[in-house]
Amino acid sequence: MRMLNRRGCDAAAAEVPDGRESGMREPIRRNLTRALAQRLLGATAFLMLGLACASEGLRVSLPVSELPRVGPYMNVATVLDTRSFTTASNRAPVPSLRGDPMSASLTERVVGRWLAPSGRLGSNVLLEPPQSVPALVGRAIVFGLRTAGYRAVGENPSVTGPAVDLHATVSEFWIYQRPHGALAYRARIILSGSLLPLRGGRIIEINGSVSAGTVDGVLWRRAVERCLEMIAEEVSRSVGHPIDTWRDTTTRSTIEPTPFPTPLPTPSPTPPKEAS
Repeated sequence: MRMLNRRGCDAAAAEVPDGRESGMREPIRRNLTRALAQRLLGATAFLMLGLACASEGLRVSLPVSELPRVGPYMNVATVLDTRSFTTASNRAPVPSLRGDPMSASLTERVVGRWLAPSGRLGSNVLLEPPQSVPALVGRAIVFGLRTAGYRAVGENPSVTGPAVDLHATVSEFWIYQRPHGALAYRARIILSGSLLPLRGGRIIEINGSVSAGTVDGVLWRRAVERCLEMIAEEVSRSVGHPIDTWRDTTTRSTIEPTPFPTPLPTPSPTPPKEAS
């Protein structure tokens, strides 16, 4: 007896694939195979890039600033890293760590985390030793002060002379991935010192983004450098020109800073001789 299926068709004949159905399935099968291969390739590339940044780290370059020949000395005495991280969040904008959040050697070098194609956070993005976030922020502050006209020096200064101390606290410095090959960065730096614009504390907040076709180590380095450049620009704007702010500074170091050159007095005009 021949069995019929629910549609009344021959079950034995239904088991034999139709040529048209087989021809339709083949493109679908090829598309699925191609999509799977692309996903595996993307995951492999993500893993390799993440491992490279986690093991080798980013090497950030900053422009070299020359010490002004005149102007008051300022010393960037301390740069504290007070950033906090979580290990529970899987949201890219939230500062988080993959590892021990209490390890100072890890926290002072982390600037972000890779984002997997699946949307989950991956390995940490670290700076290459001996670079660290506090050290780079300190260099950016020195650059900004020198741009404004101060003879600024950092830790272990090569210039031993009069200086007013400046203290900085890094409460936020974080970079995270956005869709379509973009990296967003933000920073929050608190400056304090006896200089008039810094009395009571001065907060510098940075927000911006960089984009490219793909997110790789080059784009991560570019994001870090751009964030530091903006910090330097904001520092320069915040402190103002020393000729306007220095005269109001009363609390100074034990050695008086070198003042600006005093302009020579303008000679009075010589009266003309009377004709004899």
